[in-house]
Amino acid sequence: MIGPEFASCFLKIGRAEEHFNRVKAELTAWKNTNPYVVTRKRDTDGTRHSLVVDISKPPPLDHWALLTGDCVHNLRSALDSAVYALAVKESGSNPPPNFDALQFPITDAPKKFAGQVKRRLTLLSTQAQARIERAQPYNRRHRELPPLLWLLGEFDNIDKHRLLNVVVANMGEGKFSFEASSRIVVPAPVIPARVSFHVGPIESGTECAYFTLRTPQPDVNYKYELTFVISVGHSVGPSKRKFGELAHILDILITEVKTVVDSVVS
Repeated sequence: MIGPEFASCFLKIGRAEEHFNRVKAELTAWKNTNPYVVTRKRDTDGTRHSLVVDISKPPPLDHWALLTGDCVHNLRSALDSAVYALAVKESGSNPPPNFDALQFPITDAPKKFAGQVKRRLTLLSTQAQARIERAQPYNRRHRELPPLLWLLGEFDNIDKHRLLNVVVANMGEGKFSFEASSRIVVPAPVIPARVSFHVGPIESGTECAYFTLRTPQPDVNYKYELTFVISVGHSVGPSKRKFGELAHILDILITEVKTVVDSVVS
């Protein structure tokens, strides 16, 4: 049974969820204003066609970076609060002995974790230490992103010194579809020589996609699909991407911390 000593831990998770819900609501409100326009452009002979974005309503990126920093800091603090509560429970004392040394370690190798145990977790039982180790990034990988607790620690450290890198980004999820020109007597399929999508941060005037043709076609008919999202910069994971959708990442970080806390305190 989880005792009252763990209340602070769960209150901090709840506070992180409040920040997340505010970010999510504001992102939706901004998106619903139709804040950008995409314009088609081509070179003079019609061999290169491109899409250029104009952001007519710039998003409050610094404001969202601040809210994101508050969210991740509460999640990081929830982990430390869990360790503190475990020490209270196991020692029977509040505050526990040497409480100022307590911290939930986030490490990328067993040897580093062992070093952190000596500094941060000596008050805890070997069973509690083992549960915390099972939650370490080297034991909980992610198929696309860096290990989630590692990402949480990275964000929290960045936020201590500067704003998180929150941007408008083209996530590379796009496509072109082509139709033969109506001016051609015998229509032939349009096969582009090259198609490219800009991946990463964008601003007004950014060329977000283009395609080239081997034969000039100034009036080529095409449709396109592009996905623009508010994203946050992070270290490279298995997917090799450097940016992830902000709302999605905050959501899975909250889920990860809840999962880890449940496994550690049970």
